[in-house]
Amino acid sequence: MGKRKIQKDPTDFLRQLYRTGNSVHHIRSKSFSTQSGAILNSAALSTLDVIDMNPGATSSEISRKMGISKSAVSQMITKLEKQELLERRTGENKKEFYPYLTRKGMTCTEDYRELRNQFYKGAGEYLSAFDSDQRQTILEFLTGMNDYFDDFDSEYL
Repeated sequence: MGKRKIQKDPTDFLRQLYRTGNSVHHIRSKSFSTQSGAILNSAALSTLDVIDMNPGATSSEISRKMGISKSAVSQMITKLEKQELLERRTGENKKEFYPYLTRKGMTCTEDYRELRNQFYKGAGEYLSAFDSDQRQTILEFLTGMNDYFDDFDSEYL
């Protein structure tokens, strides 16, 4: 990854930011083949990961942790259950159920974590070229841009 000339025009800068967002979206939208033979997208893998990290969580709790609607979680749980990646267990309150990973689901989660760690390692190596102050500036910039995007979304879209 070579160094690029820093552009002073904000339009060029924002184009690169947009391109970065598109690259991340492209990676996240691809399906991933696991060792168990399941082919899953990022949303399914993230759901399995959250369920694994929060045993006994309700769909409402999973929804809050993932920042998506309860109905989206419910649909994903049904999809993952059909693929035998998780199972539903009921507690004392028969209305509420708790998703748990099956052995096959655990394998998928392990594969996902390995892939995610590879991605983080590569990104970390790239970021290690920047000193601590530069990384702090990048973090502040990204946080500020995310806040701006959220505000823009709620105000105009």
